[in-house]
Amino acid sequence: MRSIEVTPVNNLTSDLSSYDSLVIVASDLGQLEKHEKSLVTILKPFSELNKSFNSELTFTINDSVPGKRLIYSPTGPLTRDYDDVRRFADAAACGIKKALSIGSKRPLLACFCSPMFPKAKLVSLLAALETTYVPLQIREDISERKQKIERLGFWCCESGDEAKTVKYVNGIELGRCVARDIGGGDPERMAPPLLADYVQKTFAHTTVKVKVIKDKKEFEKEFPCFAAVNRAASVIDRHNGRIIILEYTGEGTVDSTVLLVGKAGMSYDKCGAAAVAGFFKVLAELNPKGFKAIGVLAVARNSC
Repeated sequence: MRSIEVTPVNNLTSDLSSYDSLVIVASDLGQLEKHEKSLVTILKPFSELNKSFNSELTFTINDSVPGKRLIYSPTGPLTRDYDDVRRFADAAACGIKKALSIGSKRPLLACFCSPMFPKAKLVSLLAALETTYVPLQIREDISERKQKIERLGFWCCESGDEAKTVKYVNGIELGRCVARDIGGGDPERMAPPLLADYVQKTFAHTTVKVKVIKDKKEFEKEFPCFAAVNRAASVIDRHNGRIIILEYTGEGTVDSTVLLVGKAGMSYDKCGAAAVAGFFKVLAELNPKGFKAIGVLAVARNSC
């Protein structure tokens, strides 16, 4: 599992050496005026010369920002009836993608949120992390491409418990990585036995219990429909199906239990199981109390 350090930042200009680019997400320069007037001074000439300044990304070089690289990624208007918090997600993703394209390895994301959208900082950080995902097979096979960035700094104009936000986002993102690894892995890399191995390694030394069923006779007795799907693939060991049962029990008195079975439409093969595994990774990271979850991944190869 990849590990990218996400660090809460208190001041955008205090520690320039820790980061090599500054990515600003805001709806307009008026938001920056309230908090960082020095950034307004840098960006105002661009806004005066470019009529599309508030609707397209701006990149410039300046000695007073981390790595001398400043990226302004606007959300665009937020007051129309069809505008929602996804404006922040799109802007954050666009800004971080630009930072990656110019060689930044330690970007600092600054989100100038709007009181209209209390989840804006959460959405922005999740969108930024999503752009840094590297597929499992690349991580395994090409060591120099194992990760796109070394660390991600995060600053938000809304004061609050940033460390708590970062911990929460990190848990969700690790779950999304598990889901993408499984759902995006090719049929051989995520053949049932290898998928089971991946799941067992993912949840080793965590609060999630893993049980893997692989006996064909048990399939026929307890899971006859699964056995029928697995029938053709079962004659090849590396393709033989697995039923994976995950169980999480939080601390304290359990007052809520969820049962999940991984199944998706045939055009989204593996994505149902991937979503369940990803959800349990989130549970393993955040450890919610008073909550129990049981998940079943029916992993079969549809051979003819």
